[in-house]
Amino acid sequence: MTNWKPFDISFIQQQIFEDLAQRFPNKKAFIAELNRILGLKESAIYKKLRGDSQFTLKDMLMLSRHLNFSIDQCFAKKASPVPFQVDAIRRQPASYEEYLQNINLHFKDLKAAENVTMYYVACEMPLFHYLQFPFLFYFKLFVWNETSWRSRQKSREFSFREFKQNKKLEKLRISMLNDYYTQDGVENWNIRFIDMSLDQLKFYVNAGRFKNEEDIWVVFKDIEKLSAHLKRMAEKGRKFVLNDPDSLMGKLRVQMKELVSSTNVIYVSTDEYDIVFSSFDTPNFIKSTDQRFCDYSKKWIDNVIEYSVDIGGVGKRERDRHFRIIGKKIETVKEELKGMVSYLY
Repeated sequence: MTNWKPFDISFIQQQIFEDLAQRFPNKKAFIAELNRILGLKESAIYKKLRGDSQFTLKDMLMLSRHLNFSIDQCFAKKASPVPFQVDAIRRQPASYEEYLQNINLHFKDLKAAENVTMYYVACEMPLFHYLQFPFLFYFKLFVWNETSWRSRQKSREFSFREFKQNKKLEKLRISMLNDYYTQDGVENWNIRFIDMSLDQLKFYVNAGRFKNEEDIWVVFKDIEKLSAHLKRMAEKGRKFVLNDPDSLMGKLRVQMKELVSSTNVIYVSTDEYDIVFSSFDTPNFIKSTDQRFCDYSKKWIDNVIEYSVDIGGVGKRERDRHFRIIGKKIETVKEELKGMVSYLY
């Protein structure tokens, strides 16, 4: 939004309409959506379009909620602060289920949007790929609770049994997996994207924080399976369920980067709106729908892609080279774990 006159309400209202109208194929569709959201007669909506009447505060809040734009942005100048929403400030998840439920709400919004394109620039493993590997995923939840959420109700020792008995959590895991795997997307991985999980596993083994040795090795086995599965998905250019490559779901374009380091960033573009999620206190995300920040993020992602190599489809040589490096790391950690387990468990 450009050339704002911050104290001219009629001008601001006109600019809001012009910006929102660009999200719709024609004026008729735009008017119909305003009618649905605001519950006003068509004549009342046209009065607002002409500037004969003004938005109420309730109108603004309803439009902001349903069309996903920031009210702050409406009054912002180009150099004004960029608004972000930080769920973790308002409320840290009190349970593992609450964290997944919050993510599911975002997927619900995406399902209602048209022509969704998702870019995931990853420093660590993209969160959603853990979901097919419950031992590893539940271990990650255990770690994230310790490093971010700090719920005192949780055990200080990791045991898969504690998670397995939680039917609601298991249902959410599967639901979230299906939501992500049906979305087309571009993923940009870091050559070190598996290092953090390996380091976390070594840390908790060395600290004696596993209740039994068996859980150590099932988590490690999931890391091995995850690496192999990611390589197969990159090769096919599609997301699919573990051990079922014929269950092709969303399209997947994969690049690998070695030069650029970053946080985890998800940029989503739709016909209705753009939105950016960025990790700050992992695994929590901050998000913004401010168009300035979204445009900047897309340009940055394009630069990252320029310095990355495509490892999907015909990129066999680079794909094999990168996963050979990852495989050697996994084997090295396996030997280290054997030594730790031999005198700790």
